[in-house]
Amino acid sequence: MKQFLNNPLWMMKSGVLFFYVFMLVAQLFPPEGYNILIHNVSQLGPQNYALSWMMRIAFIGSALVWLYALYLNKKTPVLHPWVAYGFLAISVFIIVAGVFQASLDTVPGTINVLEANIHTYAGHGSQIIGLFILLEHVFKSKRSMKTIHLMFLVLLIVWSIFFELSPNVGLWQRILAVTHSTWTLLFLNQYIRKENS
Repeated sequence: MKQFLNNPLWMMKSGVLFFYVFMLVAQLFPPEGYNILIHNVSQLGPQNYALSWMMRIAFIGSALVWLYALYLNKKTPVLHPWVAYGFLAISVFIIVAGVFQASLDTVPGTINVLEANIHTYAGHGSQIIGLFILLEHVFKSKRSMKTIHLMFLVLLIVWSIFFELSPNVGLWQRILAVTHSTWTLLFLNQYIRKENS
């Protein structure tokens, strides 16, 4: 167990699992009027909703696990520096997304539009940096791994277009999230570092 808790790569992957555990629990207690097809994951914990703390734990908790992993990585480097910096930025964005909540029109009460916008921009920022981390893997991989990384990158770009254009935002966001998370769990850090190539 100690070896697991001191492994930066495993802790990075644990942060992903942490998020999904709390997100799935929140999914069992959605706000009134929530529709999994048209509402995104963030809207499981909107402003003025009594159970929004579940999604706050999902966001902030997963980011804190990643920050701990980055601390371990500083002591025993396994991630390429640019990947580590990318996850640092993602962690900050995810904490911001946890502090500032989304809006949901089916939840009564005054909605702070600025807070909802900050949450949205933080979420988009983390997604964009995630794509750059994946792109870093594409550029620095051998042919077999390059193909896998490139396939995930293309899928994520295609899913992102559907996410932006489709009325089923909730569905496409979940497809996007599962695709990116699958890559993180299976292929993060699987490339040749520049200094060894």
